[in-house]
Amino acid sequence: MTRLLWLYPRRWRRRFGLEVEELLTASSRPVRDRLDLLVALPGVVLAQLRSEDTMTLDALRMGLAVALGASLALTAVALTQLQDGLAELGQHWWSGAPALLVVGSVTGLVLAQRYGHDNRI
Repeated sequence: MTRLLWLYPRRWRRRFGLEVEELLTASSRPVRDRLDLLVALPGVVLAQLRSEDTMTLDALRMGLAVALGASLALTAVALTQLQDGLAELGQHWWSGAPALLVVGSVTGLVLAQRYGHDNRI
């Protein structure tokens, strides 16, 4: 089974894994199909969390909130190290990475809110 499919939940892989693997093998555009699988991944994971248990979704939300707090703190530290402030942010990997974590955490929280079991955060 392709490594990409291991990112999907176990229950989804049991149901669709072999079929998707066969489709990827026979595909005339494998790169595009793999990108489509990556784009679909967050929705599949959140749908699984929604169908399973509120505790699992709450744990996801808590983890994302902690990641957001930590990434905001790291971004603040990185900004103090820059001479020109935000204008210099994209020029150094060590200063841009925390900012990307902020964006990723906020995106995850928004998705968890939108696709959450009971729409509570």
